[in-house]
Amino acid sequence: MIQANHKPLVNVLPRQEMAHMPNVGIGQVLLEESVHVRQGYDHRENPTHMSVLTSWFYSGCYFGLARENTAWTYLRDATTQAQLLGMHDEETYKHDPLDTSRKRVLYWLLFIAERTYALHKHRPISLYPTIYPPLLDEVPSDRPIAVGLEVMINMFKIIDDTFINLWNRVHNTHASAAWITQVQTQLSEAVPAHLECTEVQGIQIRITQQWLRSQAWQLSVCQGLVSSVSNDNSLTYKYPIEIARDLLTQTGHQST
Repeated sequence: MIQANHKPLVNVLPRQEMAHMPNVGIGQVLLEESVHVRQGYDHRENPTHMSVLTSWFYSGCYFGLARENTAWTYLRDATTQAQLLGMHDEETYKHDPLDTSRKRVLYWLLFIAERTYALHKHRPISLYPTIYPPLLDEVPSDRPIAVGLEVMINMFKIIDDTFINLWNRVHNTHASAAWITQVQTQLSEAVPAHLECTEVQGIQIRITQQWLRSQAWQLSVCQGLVSSVSNDNSLTYKYPIEIARDLLTQTGHQST
C-alpha cells in the first residue's frame, strides 16, 4: 500500500474518502488499523509463526516510514517470539515437518534483519546461526531465491558476537589487525563470481557485501588500526575507494 506505483481499489479501503489520499497516507491508516486490531488478543503469550511474521512486517513498515525506534521495537518483538517458539533450535524442526522450510527462511530473515539493524543503529543481537539453512532443492522453482538467501546468511555469519561487541564498544573489547584482515578476507570471498540467483537478488547481495566491507573498515578506523603506510590494503585510507570500484565493476553491467 505504501508503494508509490500501487493504486489500491476503492472497495478494499475502509472509507471511500481514503481514495483521495496519497498512498503513503493510505498505508499509514491501514498499518495503524492493523496494529489496533492486533491489540485485541494476546499474541505475546501465545505466539505463532504468523505473529512473528506480522511483527517483522510491522518493523519493515515503520522503518520505511523513518520511525526507526518503533521499527526496532517490533523487530525485537519478532525475534523474541521466534525464540519462544524455539525457531533457533534445530530440534524444533524435527518435530514439525510441515512447512519447515518457510519457517527456516523466516528465522534466517530475522537473523539478517537484526544484524543489519545492529550495524545501522549499534543495537545488540539475540539470534545466532544455530539451525541449518533452508534446503536448496526442496522447491525447485525457489532454488534461485534459496541460493541467494544462503549467500546472505553466510555473509552475516561473519558479523559475529566479536564484531558486534567491538562495534557497540563493549567494555574491554579490542580488535587486532590480523582479525580485521581476516574479516575483510572472509567478506571479500563470501560471494562467488557467478551467482545462481535472480538478477535483482544478485545486485542486492553485491551491494550488501560492499556495505559490510565498508562497515568492517569503519570498525578498523575506530580501533585505530588504519594507517597510510600499512602493508595491508584493507587497513589503509584508500580502501573505501577499492570497495567503491569493486561495487561499480560488479553491478555496472546489470540491466536492473
